[in-house]
Amino acid sequence: MNSRVWMWREVAVRAALVVTLASVGVSADAVKIVIPGISTSATDNPLRSVDTIGISPDGTTLAFVANLGGTTADRLYTIPITGGTPTQAVSSSEVDDIPFYTPDGQTLVYVDSDGGVDKVHRVSTAGGAGMVINDVDVSFGFRLSPDGQTVVVATRDGSDDVLRAFPTFGNGPVVNLSSSAVEGDVDTETFNFSADGTEVYFATDSRFRGANESSLYRVPITGGPAVEIPIAGTIPTSFDIDHVFFVDDTVYFKGDYAVNGENQINTLPVTGGVPQVLPISNLSSSSDVDNFAISPDGKTIAFSADLQTIGVFELFVVPIEGGEAIKVNDPFSAEAIDLDITGDGVPDISDGDIDSDVLREPLGLGIVWSADSRKIVYLADGEVDGVFEPYVVENPLFEAVPGDYNSDGLVNAADYTVWRDTLNSTTDLRADGDESGQVGPEDYAIWAGGYGGPADAEGVAVPEPSTCLALASCLLASMGWRRR
Repeated sequence: MNSRVWMWREVAVRAALVVTLASVGVSADAVKIVIPGISTSATDNPLRSVDTIGISPDGTTLAFVANLGGTTADRLYTIPITGGTPTQAVSSSEVDDIPFYTPDGQTLVYVDSDGGVDKVHRVSTAGGAGMVINDVDVSFGFRLSPDGQTVVVATRDGSDDVLRAFPTFGNGPVVNLSSSAVEGDVDTETFNFSADGTEVYFATDSRFRGANESSLYRVPITGGPAVEIPIAGTIPTSFDIDHVFFVDDTVYFKGDYAVNGENQINTLPVTGGVPQVLPISNLSSSSDVDNFAISPDGKTIAFSADLQTIGVFELFVVPIEGGEAIKVNDPFSAEAIDLDITGDGVPDISDGDIDSDVLREPLGLGIVWSADSRKIVYLADGEVDGVFEPYVVENPLFEAVPGDYNSDGLVNAADYTVWRDTLNSTTDLRADGDESGQVGPEDYAIWAGGYGGPADAEGVAVPEPSTCLALASCLLASMGWRRR
């Protein structure tokens, strides 16, 4: 073996070891994303707070909805995840609901009150005027498919909420995913896509209408009859389902199935059965789970719960199969201010108790994951009661697969594409396998060394190290790359 080939293999092994050691069992402190214009005092009237958040696919930019002053309307803004000056993303009168990025990072999808009617819009991340995607009225919430090509909305049909789907781009038809006559009133806190985007999962009150219980369904994104996921066993009175996710033939949902009135994360086979409580060893029987979100790689659950202090909902992570929860939010300091003596709408007297929370939002909008599952961005009023601000924290359970630059758990040709497209970048570091701060030839070597693991989905032979070296050298020479 010649010395240059050995050198490149050695670089790959050493860099892979650095990535592994740096990513296992290490929890960075949460960092507040400082946004100018957000209230810094509980005496501000009105309080200016962040409503909802989204994170760009490359993890460098935060999209958020807030009223930063000057008007009474919420606007859509973007800001570097490291903080800075916000940029208004779209010139519009009123923005509502979650801002979603398309996977290519080129488009933001959001809900705008267009003429007093909520409709789904899209706008280039470069900014400009928003465009109505479809005239369907959004009654309460929408979701963007994993590939960014389909929008699903909850809209009214008489007195019930139903689900409709339509293309994000183009003029395709509106597809009915549920019917008030068949599935009943959709619980708008529940509907979500499967990981591959081919199905939508949702809960309704059809089976137990009048007692607030819920039924689970799955339906193809292309439409057709929805299939019920039967829930067996003894269903408690007023049983309710929230926040549905689907990973590896298992449905995860928040509900009080085991103990009426105590919300926990439950699991259920996609074929149905008796729900099982996700085992979280340090979650006491008196604690409640409020929101949760599963990481894109399907390995970690981030959830808010009053696990340590009853009534104070903080952020935790736990492996997808359960185990000991790890708290990842910074300590809260905001006090509860409960009494408005002067009648000016601003409370005057504090009871001295901590009254901070991770955003307790019914749609679970206060917790979002970066596309690579490395970071969690969450909203909390940790410093000023009632003023929610974004924080970013590293996922302490993240385990990188060396060379997996698109975070799908595989090392294949798709990861080479990410490396090629981000070569030389110091801002888009998805392919920065050695964590040097710049995408370079060492990161190519990491990809080549890990190709085919844990499974070669493409079935394409990786070039020999000598070929890798030649290819990388040619590419770098053509782009004027210089070693630092």
